[in-house]
Amino acid sequence: MNFLIILTAILIIISKLFDVLSTIKILKSPYQERNILAKKIMMKIGIKPTCWIIWISIVILVTYYTYKTILSESLLEMYGFLIIGNIISIFQFAVAHYNHTGKNNIIIKLLRKTFIYK
Repeated sequence: MNFLIILTAILIIISKLFDVLSTIKILKSPYQERNILAKKIMMKIGIKPTCWIIWISIVILVTYYTYKTILSESLLEMYGFLIIGNIISIFQFAVAHYNHTGKNNIIIKLLRKTFIYK
């Protein structure tokens, strides 16, 4: 089980890295960012600093929760981490794919229906 938890954590971190790198590559202005929360931060401190702060924050949070989950004896917490972590990874890989190719995918279509990704 610990192997799967660590693998999930690695997938979250790698998928966020791909998301960050593809975002930095395509954005020329914060106004191009579709995530309204990230856009506000980008307008204050810039695109690259925002992306790297987000990625570092994710690495810290994922590391903490991975450690906490491994120490947990709760199967609910362990399976919850695996399920939620893999869903997050899928979404992040989908966003990175869209950023890199410019082609919509089913995840991007779903995200566009939410308030945060207009």
